[in-house]
Amino acid sequence: MAKKTPQSFNSLSFFSPLLLIGYLCLGFVPNLQAVDKIAPQWVGMTLLNLLSLAVFFYFRSSVKEKISKILTLHLSLFYLGFILWGGLSYFYAINSTEVLVNITRQVNVLLMFLSMAILFLNIKNKRFFVSWSLTIILSVEIYYVLDQLIELVQTVGSITNRASLKGVAANPNITAFSIAIKIPFLIYLIFYSRKKQQG
Repeated sequence: MAKKTPQSFNSLSFFSPLLLIGYLCLGFVPNLQAVDKIAPQWVGMTLLNLLSLAVFFYFRSSVKEKISKILTLHLSLFYLGFILWGGLSYFYAINSTEVLVNITRQVNVLLMFLSMAILFLNIKNKRFFVSWSLTIILSVEIYYVLDQLIELVQTVGSITNRASLKGVAANPNITAFSIAIKIPFLIYLIFYSRKKQQG
């Protein structure tokens, strides 16, 4: 009797959450002594895109329908049209070299968007995956801010320079927005846990 192959090796169910968490954690990529903090993050995004494309190619029979579904979304078509329009601006832009640089970045972001969308379709419990993932990332972000706050108080004796509380982002404003946008997911988990305990 033929030995059955485990279900996890016949689908993206094993790789999808790992790659999605990798994308969500791009903000934690360290500076690596780069002049621009975001440069290593672009490299990380490119590597994740290449890895995702390799996984999609390996499971091409399983993702064929998902790719078609994502590519026919209005948002995907709009984004593709935007990049095409931006690419055509090369022929009339004053700085054509800058067009090439930014179009390359936009294609990279488009690949990330499409890859995350395809991977997300393979998550069974999407609501809890997103809530738990963002809550864990929120905890790490808050830890970084508190660590910088304690270091600032120990060094200076007071919070005189709030701009130094950058967390994992490039500036405190981005950090504040990143924390604020994740709080509702934490609240959802708290209310769900209480409701589950009561019911």
